[in-house]
Amino acid sequence: MVIGSEPLRNWNYFSENNLSIYDQIAISTPYSLHLKDAKETVYYKITEHLSKTHQIYLTDLRKIWFAGFERHKRFLEAKLHNAFPLDEINYVNPECIITFGKNVFDALL
Repeated sequence: MVIGSEPLRNWNYFSENNLSIYDQIAISTPYSLHLKDAKETVYYKITEHLSKTHQIYLTDLRKIWFAGFERHKRFLEAKLHNAFPLDEINYVNPECIITFGKNVFDALL
């Protein structure tokens, strides 16, 4: 199981598509693997290597991201961010967990 940080968005995506980061929603896949240049990212290269010998389950610690979320204590304390990841881990029952980012590691502790 590979768990990354909240699904961070490339700020350029919003400007290139004439979108406001505060007023619009962009749906994405974990690690933006749907993008044509995703194969160049470190996330893709690591998971591609692992997938040659293991089944990989990719997920994000936070399922929802919005600009300025870190200032919203109620949002950060929501069950979606606290209980759901643990339920997801129990459901998948992985042999091991690889975390991308210190904040994910700390949150799981």
